[in-house]
Amino acid sequence: MDPATSPLWAAGNLFHVQVNLTPPDILYTDVLTNFDHQAHYGLGVLDPVSTTTELSDSEWLLAGKELHSWYGGAMLETGFAWQRVLRNRVPQGGGLYLVTPNGRSGNYFVRSREEGRRGQFFVNYYFRALHAGGRQQIQVGASAQRLDYDGKFQRSGYEEIGLNAVPAFLTTFRGSGAFERPGLNVAAYLNDHWQPAERLVIDVGIREDWDELARAPALSPRFSASYAPGAAAHTKITGGLAVVNDAVPLALFARPLDQQPVTTQYSPEGVPGAPLATTFLTGHDLRLPRYTKWSAALQHDFGRRVDASLEWLRKRGRDGFVYAPVGSGAGAVSIQPVFLSYGFGGAYELSNLRRDAYDELALTVRQSFGDQYGWLASYTRSRAVSNAVLDVNVDQPLQVRNNFGRMPWDAPNRILGWAYLPVPFAGKNWAVAMMLDYRTGFPFAVVNGPGVVTGPVDSHRYPSNLDLNLHIERRFEFAGYRFALRLGANNLTDHRNPTAVNNVIGAPQFLQFFGDEGRHFVIRVRVFGRAAH
Repeated sequence: MDPATSPLWAAGNLFHVQVNLTPPDILYTDVLTNFDHQAHYGLGVLDPVSTTTELSDSEWLLAGKELHSWYGGAMLETGFAWQRVLRNRVPQGGGLYLVTPNGRSGNYFVRSREEGRRGQFFVNYYFRALHAGGRQQIQVGASAQRLDYDGKFQRSGYEEIGLNAVPAFLTTFRGSGAFERPGLNVAAYLNDHWQPAERLVIDVGIREDWDELARAPALSPRFSASYAPGAAAHTKITGGLAVVNDAVPLALFARPLDQQPVTTQYSPEGVPGAPLATTFLTGHDLRLPRYTKWSAALQHDFGRRVDASLEWLRKRGRDGFVYAPVGSGAGAVSIQPVFLSYGFGGAYELSNLRRDAYDELALTVRQSFGDQYGWLASYTRSRAVSNAVLDVNVDQPLQVRNNFGRMPWDAPNRILGWAYLPVPFAGKNWAVAMMLDYRTGFPFAVVNGPGVVTGPVDSHRYPSNLDLNLHIERRFEFAGYRFALRLGANNLTDHRNPTAVNNVIGAPQFLQFFGDEGRHFVIRVRVFGRAAH
């Protein structure tokens, strides 16, 4: 096997059953299984095979739902779900992991086994429609979830090499790395779907969440409206405001139970200093993270199945979870309420100091024709920033003096287009599939020789990314089944889309980009099921 490849296999299956117990009672059951395995997870131009890990994931999901309806439109929905996910990560060996100005070497330092379990019960009730000031449909519901996260981490250590080829830092770990973190959360909501006029719809609702780890209850109001002026209703105007509470990530709350890093700093001559321990602490008086979202859209139907939409979204997050240096103040409620910095050593406490901001304006034009053909073109202008860009955790060998900046997935400009079109004069069983995806390159941070992020985090960007895919497809029947055979090329223009960069200031290859997906050819076979005659 070629050592520069990363073989990956995946398998999954969904088993779905619907049983009509009585005319007003319907029972649904689902069993979902997913498995995948990757031999060299993390392989890259600057990360050779020795630094990769063998990654295995598995998932089991069992769910059931029962619907009971009454004459007049009232309906009761009850259900449950049980889920188990398992992840194993095994490094290639037990050698010391080295972070150098020219990339990584040695063996990755983390061997882990993670297991998550979820049990959920929910109930929703749809009242019979009321006709007072228009048509109203009131809905109430509640849910409860029990979560469990088990972790077992065994870390060896890693060493950072400076530009003078002398060790700058050596980090080892203390503690067993075996822990369990349970969690319980409950929620209830009330929503009124009101149609006071034929072309006007208004939704008003409120939701309450409570979590045993962040115990403060959180109320979330929601409002949206949709209006289609004119008798023909070719234009639709929509808008809304919602407050959404983020879920509590158990892995984040489990960090104080995990192993803790101990770092030794070396002088320029290679003389070791006193070890510095980094400790993560459970926070106090925590609140659920809140995200306020404003949205508006204008959609118009131009006829001939052509429509266009202009959408605007503004999202602001506050009280987000982040580990902050002990002693950081709460500050004012803004995008950067406190100067968050991270180094080797010290105590970091879970807090609500994270702030996020996202803005988006998108224009989309689409057309559909025939039974399955159509095309779409869109342009999106966006911005995503945070005061906690990098998640500086137990496994992150970085020092950050200012963690405010662009999110790693921030791409201010994106053009997306696709088309699935018939082939002229070739018959109804032939089609052409195209996809164009252009976006601004993702941001990245630069570091100095000892691994300290220099300047604002994510202050540089990769080159712009361009993918043009073109395929031809032939649909046919064989042995009583319907198939589709697709042949084509991805990245048809052979545009260089780098996947790695040397971000170490002073390194000979500083700001040199690596990795190139290149033009590659694709063969795909799809099975649609038995042919209908």
